[in-house]
Amino acid sequence: MARDRYGTVAILASAAWLGWGLWGRRMRGRAIVLTWVAATAGVQMFADLPGGLARVGLALAALALIVAGHLGHRLGRCPGRCLVGSPASDVAVRATTGGGTVRLREMARTLGYCLAAACLAVANASERAAWRINDALPERHDNEVSRVLLRVTGLPAQGEDHVRFDADVLHAVPGPVPATIRVDWWRHGRDAPLPVLAPGQVWHTALLLRRPHAALNPHAADGSARLFHDGVRALASVRGQPRLVPARMGVSALVDRARYALRTRLSSTLGAWRYGGVVIALALGDQAAIHAVDWAIFNATGVTHLVSISGLHVSLVAGLAGLGWAWCWRRLRWRGVAAAERAPAQVAGGVVALAVAAVYCALAGWGLPAQRTFFMLAVALGAWLLRLPLSPGRVWVLAAGVVTLVDPWAPLAAGFWLSFGAVAVLMACGARGTRRPVADAGATGLQGALRRQGARLMAASRLQLTINIALAPVLAVLTQQLSVAAPLANAFAIPVISLVATPLALLAAALHALPACCEWQSGAQWVAWAAHCVIASTMAPLAWLADQDWAVRSLAAPPWGLVALALAGTAWALMVAGWPARRWGWLLLVPALAWRPDRPAPGAWSMTVLDVGQGGAAVVRTARHTLLFDAGPLSRSGSDAGTRVVWPYLRAEGIARLDTLVLSHGDLDHAGGVRGVLQGVVVADTYASFNLPARLRAGAYRNGERRGRLAPGPRPRPDSDPAADPDPAGAASGADADAAEDGAAAARLGVFRRCQAGQAWTVDGVRFDFLHPPLPGHAAGRRAGRSNENGCVLRIRGRYHSALLPGDIGVDQEDALAGTLGRIDVVLAPHHGSATSSGEALVRAAAATQLIVQAGYRNRFGHPAARVLSRWQRAGTDIWRTDLDGAVRVDSGGAGLHVRAMRDERARYWHGR
Repeated sequence: MARDRYGTVAILASAAWLGWGLWGRRMRGRAIVLTWVAATAGVQMFADLPGGLARVGLALAALALIVAGHLGHRLGRCPGRCLVGSPASDVAVRATTGGGTVRLREMARTLGYCLAAACLAVANASERAAWRINDALPERHDNEVSRVLLRVTGLPAQGEDHVRFDADVLHAVPGPVPATIRVDWWRHGRDAPLPVLAPGQVWHTALLLRRPHAALNPHAADGSARLFHDGVRALASVRGQPRLVPARMGVSALVDRARYALRTRLSSTLGAWRYGGVVIALALGDQAAIHAVDWAIFNATGVTHLVSISGLHVSLVAGLAGLGWAWCWRRLRWRGVAAAERAPAQVAGGVVALAVAAVYCALAGWGLPAQRTFFMLAVALGAWLLRLPLSPGRVWVLAAGVVTLVDPWAPLAAGFWLSFGAVAVLMACGARGTRRPVADAGATGLQGALRRQGARLMAASRLQLTINIALAPVLAVLTQQLSVAAPLANAFAIPVISLVATPLALLAAALHALPACCEWQSGAQWVAWAAHCVIASTMAPLAWLADQDWAVRSLAAPPWGLVALALAGTAWALMVAGWPARRWGWLLLVPALAWRPDRPAPGAWSMTVLDVGQGGAAVVRTARHTLLFDAGPLSRSGSDAGTRVVWPYLRAEGIARLDTLVLSHGDLDHAGGVRGVLQGVVVADTYASFNLPARLRAGAYRNGERRGRLAPGPRPRPDSDPAADPDPAGAASGADADAAEDGAAAARLGVFRRCQAGQAWTVDGVRFDFLHPPLPGHAAGRRAGRSNENGCVLRIRGRYHSALLPGDIGVDQEDALAGTLGRIDVVLAPHHGSATSSGEALVRAAAATQLIVQAGYRNRFGHPAARVLSRWQRAGTDIWRTDLDGAVRVDSGGAGLHVRAMRDERARYWHGR
């Protein structure tokens, strides 16, 4: 850890000196810092890091460029005093300074400094990443048990059956073990209590350690990148009986312990209230208690930033503290001398504001929006104290540079781009000037007040609409959706949440932080209740907006070239008034927002086998039609791959309608994600080997929290006991809502049919036919109670190639199909490559060139079996595995059969490290 923090001091000092020394010229300074940010972000796209010598070379190259720029500048300014006045000296000066006009020399100097900044940024980010990569769990210790002495850090997150927390490793046998690990402490029995963990505790325990690994799918977030950003270099599970060890706490542990104690007190008051998790998030930045239903509403209405510690919240707290202290400072006297005579009240207020902002950001978890705001405040305050002329734009640029200097992996987070992007749009709108709403001069009284408030709401909506459109290209890449309701939702939610709910939540947290006594506790509960009521009142219109069909629009993920064009158009449109053809810049957003991926030609097809863990999901596309075979697994925690993986992939590919949905059988690893898929797309025809509509109406495959279960009844008063005063009306409404949603899910299946051998259809020159299960009455009929053996088996035959999707059938069913199967080019391994599948008959009959295995990484079933892989390899088949290769895409066309793996296309230096 010390090396990771301090091993690049020379590079960081050089970068700081570069940014500080060259800030005199406005455009040059901005260009240098923006180049630093872009180069730091570019390093995160590397598949491999530069070697040690290359990093040293980059640092030396940067130093050479800086020295050359300074020498050239001095020689250009004083050639007569630096060299002998002769023709030869004039030639030397021109050669050194680049000759030509002064403007060209300045442009060359700026370019040289930008190259130096790029070299320093690459060297810094690479050096920091190299230290972190070296702090890895050795492969020989992967999936093995070690005895570890660890310290709990951060806020532990408690689930229904386990507690997850990050920990610093103090000692391990056998070692080495990474300095930071993420630990899951599972409940040992159904009735066993979960451990009570607090930051700063030291435990001695046995841990099953694993190297980090996460699913990798097109257009989806990289879970491995998030772990690497957090410094988590190993995952662990507790084994045996851990033992608590007395130990001292450092400063960071004390801050975490303070956050933990405050969260515990707030949870004791707010835990049973419907929006208690939102109040805690506003006060502490801990979003773990927010319900999944509420997150869906926040995302649909574009107000997610309001429930995190954003720049608005930090600025509000810092501003109130600074103004309050400045007011006190003007009235403070010591021995007859006013404090303002020794230091101006503005300076004292600014210092206190920055200190309070630092404490608040620390208590809030030091997220990216908080970092951005704190550094912008620090830069602005420092410039003001030093009398440096810094415009808001330069403060913004410097804050981005400082964030990437401190945290080179910040650009991996979507919040980095959205946070800085939104502030940039706000500053651009402020620079252009905004038209204030002019109230009707003849309107007085209530009518005039209503008109003025309506005008303010319209002005706020226009500003939010501008931000929404300006960030649309970024949202298309990062989230593949655009909230149409966001301008209106933010127009009324921002003032209510930021100016009313957030101060109340902060006041409630401050009162809960005071020593326990009856008077304070009673007041704290009433303040928390008031904050809860404000949030509940705001959630009602937000929920209504989120339920509208027009609230959210899906966007296909455009290529980077169109994104760059759209961002250029946005920058052009946001220029100051009078800029030529300024409004036409918005038209450059149209290609990115209207873009749709290319489809296969008639007779060709493509198939994407998604990385959904231990389960199945594959998307097959033809020229104009789309088929989904299986919907991914549903975990015991309620998380389903349909919501996490399948639907986001379909959305990013611009697919809003499924022509055909096939569920091979009803097990959770294949059909568990069907509700998540149905919530996002329209389905025309559905095939399954079981009665899927009946199961959905019975409540099967419920993916976590339902809206009905969380339907709020009357708001609880702070002096009421929720456990002693249940809400039967709310429970009844929740059951009714569940039943209605179950019926709606079944209705979204379109035309439902049971799959059976002989069913076939042809679209776009591609034939789809079911080979299994056999017709009723057939000799090899259905087996009662055996869902795997009765599953749907689908064959795809295009003009050029064929594919087989067999579900989880076993060797007996394979033998029955082998005689009529014909040659198959691509086979999706039956039953995830289990030892009871992929028999010799299937391998010989298919003679496949490509085999794709869908299995979970280190799954408990041991899939795929080694002998199954050996059997296919002996037949000359290339094997692809989603647990190792990520999602796999197959393209069949006249140019041949092409197979691509996501871990090859999106290879990053932290993968497998």
